[in-house]
Amino acid sequence: MLNILLVIFSVIFVLTCAFLILLVLVQPGKSGGLANMGASSPIEGPSAFTETLGIERTDKAMFNWTATASVIFFVLTLVLTFLGNARDHAAGQINLPDAPTAETTSNVVVPALPAGAPPTPPAEDPAPVAP
Repeated sequence: MLNILLVIFSVIFVLTCAFLILLVLVQPGKSGGLANMGASSPIEGPSAFTETLGIERTDKAMFNWTATASVIFFVLTLVLTFLGNARDHAAGQINLPDAPTAETTSNVVVPALPAGAPPTPPAEDPAPVAP
């Protein structure tokens, strides 16, 4: 069941990504971008690209579609992450180490320095000399 959901959400995710890329490319930017391809200035009116798609004065709609597609993208990312983790966990593929307990950490022995002895720094390898 999880595999079917993963496939369905993955297909929706890829379609959302493609739609989001298209929306970002079509939006006019400060310098025109792909949306003004074919127009020498934004004042001239619709460009060949936006005219082909039948897009006229849709700045607000483009912003709303981009915002909606972005929210869908992030929600699907989280859903796919949780479904993938649930599938892996159900299949027993996740082997997490056990957390250390008080019993395992209390048996650690740290050697002490003799009284009055200065601490010695660890031995270092000399740096290689360039020829």
